[in-house]
Amino acid sequence: MKHLNLKRVMISIFLIWGLSLFSFGSGENDSFQIGDLKVNPGEIKSGYLSVPEKDGIATLIPLTIINGSKEGKVLALVAGVHGYEYPPILALYRLKEMIDPQSLSGTLILVHIANLPAFQKRIIYYNPDDWKNLNRVFPGDPQGTISQRIAHVLTEEVVKKCDFLVDLHCGDGNEALIPYCYWMLSGDKKADEISRNMVLAFGIKYIIIDKSRTKDKAHSKY
Repeated sequence: MKHLNLKRVMISIFLIWGLSLFSFGSGENDSFQIGDLKVNPGEIKSGYLSVPEKDGIATLIPLTIINGSKEGKVLALVAGVHGYEYPPILALYRLKEMIDPQSLSGTLILVHIANLPAFQKRIIYYNPDDWKNLNRVFPGDPQGTISQRIAHVLTEEVVKKCDFLVDLHCGDGNEALIPYCYWMLSGDKKADEISRNMVLAFGIKYIIIDKSRTKDKAHSKY
């Protein structure tokens, strides 16, 4: 989601969160774990995912898990894939203070800053430790460069553990963009319909429909 100001990001997140929980659970939720961070029903915890060291380079991924007291779907919201894109990062830090896990159905994963090296050094587009675009290397490689290892950790610990995922972006430090959403058509009718409903829930005027998603497994799956 590109060029969203902070207010629009917050409104959009609440809309998409309500949409994702179209099936409210009546039973008690289970504990939920990502990495070493285990959260019981009705709790909220913050911590880090560790990206293993290789060639002297390692990093952390700050995240929060809000585990509702009632069963339901798992929604992941990811910010900071491009570390200079600040509004989504700020929105997720504010959002974690606004959700009451005791009244929540399901689980909310907030990945606050996916690309911490780029955030720390205020670099647009790329990770300054390998000069790769994290947005282009998923699902990653556990033996690859730091960006590839970040992507691998996010894939294994976040992508594979959620029912819905929204990758939040905005105009980077050198960009001035009209707000828009991407709707990727995968060929899976059920997934495409859910994605369509999620995109519409954002209420943004412009939607880019991408029908050219690569089927080559050597390229990004995500």
